[in-house]
Amino acid sequence: MTEQDEWAFWREARAGGKPLTTPGTPHSGFFRSYFWTADGAAEGKRVKASRGVSIWRDGDDRHGDDWQCLVTSGYCPNNRIDIDELFASCCNHSISREEFMRVLNGGRFDDDVPIIDIGTGHNNPPDDLTPDQALAAEISAMEAQCRAWLKGLPNGTPQTKAEANLCANYAIKFGEFEKRASDAHKIEKAPFLESGRLVDAKWFAPVRDIAAGLKAKIKAIGDGWLTRENARLAEEARKVNEAARAAAAEADRKAREEADKAGAAPPPKTVVQEVVAERTKIGTAGRSISQRSKKEWVIEDMPAVSAYFAGLETPPAELIEVLTKLANKVCAAGVSVPGTKAVTTTSSV
Repeated sequence: MTEQDEWAFWREARAGGKPLTTPGTPHSGFFRSYFWTADGAAEGKRVKASRGVSIWRDGDDRHGDDWQCLVTSGYCPNNRIDIDELFASCCNHSISREEFMRVLNGGRFDDDVPIIDIGTGHNNPPDDLTPDQALAAEISAMEAQCRAWLKGLPNGTPQTKAEANLCANYAIKFGEFEKRASDAHKIEKAPFLESGRLVDAKWFAPVRDIAAGLKAKIKAIGDGWLTRENARLAEEARKVNEAARAAAAEADRKAREEADKAGAAPPPKTVVQEVVAERTKIGTAGRSISQRSKKEWVIEDMPAVSAYFAGLETPPAELIEVLTKLANKVCAAGVSVPGTKAVTTTSSV
């Protein structure tokens, strides 16, 4: 196999192609391998890392086990099977020889988030800080580092794929901080939640809930009397008002007759001050129990109600929100809803 054939896969990948390979067939080239590792700053949590990989074949025996490998960090495979397995995991991430040599000599990939130093070594906060303060210090240092990087970009935005990768990696790193904070919060809060559940179990079901149930039962009995009494008082008020209206009508009739006889203008109608039944209350032990009425409207003609709100110049925001959610749900199920159109939005995930 010639040298050109030896490196053809890598050259095609570097040119933007997508060369094909098969299991058991490694190819010479420079690649980037992604893997999960334990990060001490993340308290033993596994985080995604990367390293440079160089693979080549010594000799001219195309079927021999003379494949060689060099990695920038971690375990380096030394046999054909392990090298082929590593190649399979990194063959889609080709890099230049220059980038590999830079990382091999202690540098970093262009899109690697630089390790932050907040005073006492990489990712190691001062010992006198509490865990929340230590993590806050890491986040603050990473924020300052990210801001300085963005400030150096034209208009503060990425111009190359590598810069866009680094931008995304910063977001991922802040996401790792977010998860560390959530996990630590959950662990620290767990004893308080358990203590709260024990207090709930002590007071709610065996004490509070029993009292609440008894209160509801006896209150319902009192409510029955209140309903009857309020109905009686309302009926009394109705009779009084009915009699007052009848008396006023009779008085107005007589007044009109007198005015007609005298040739005078008819007098104004008598205004009846109707009696409003006072709602009664029960209970004298510090507070009372009463009933109150609440008027609600029910929909009898859905199309008419819908047409009214839809015809408003500015429909209520609540209606728009409900209809939007409903339309999205129905349209997503394959039903065509009149008056809607599909709009594609994009967001990072």
